[in-house]
Amino acid sequence: MTSVPAPWLTRGTAGRAGAAAAGALGACWLAGAAVSTLTTSPGIALDAAARAALEPLAAVGPIDAVARFLAVVGEQPVSIVVGAAAAIAVLLRWGLQAGLAVGLASALSAGDVILMKAVVQRPGPVTAFFEGLGSFPSGHAANAAVLATMGGLLLRRRWAWSAGAVYVALVAASPVVVGAHWFTDTVVGSVAGASVALLVWSAWSAARRARSGADA
Repeated sequence: MTSVPAPWLTRGTAGRAGAAAAGALGACWLAGAAVSTLTTSPGIALDAAARAALEPLAAVGPIDAVARFLAVVGEQPVSIVVGAAAAIAVLLRWGLQAGLAVGLASALSAGDVILMKAVVQRPGPVTAFFEGLGSFPSGHAANAAVLATMGGLLLRRRWAWSAGAVYVALVAASPVVVGAHWFTDTVVGSVAGASVALLVWSAWSAARRARSGADA
């Protein structure tokens, strides 16, 4: 199968997108710093309201089944397999560098989530879901956001962005339904994952164009 050229960003667009992504990722860390100071659980009214609204859905068989399936897909080691499969698919379609960019974004996002969890140490709704790490931010949401953002950047179609947004929303809602995360965990996880993906793609695009001497 012959790969097609990846739609890398122009130099100017890459710079602006990278700066925006870095700012959003910094905001996620600031949010984590604020959450780490909470003295009660959840400590945020929005989280309590979202939990009260979504928790009853776990009693609905089909919804609970889908939520638990997405929760499993979004956690390690399954999420590693999903990320690797996505990187391979991108490699076959758009070439080695695009595949490596997707793999790097997935790995960096996972590392960012693990580090933030270890620093913030926020208790989740159901503590049995966690083994030494806090619930903030949601790795489920971050993993989904990385894949959705990369898909949108590669396909450059409105339907791809829309489908990605729906996928992220479903994956983000699933751990709230089953009690694995608070709502704000998933919001920040989604933003962080998308930010890492955009940051990697922007940096890779800028580096490629700098090497080739292409004008933005």
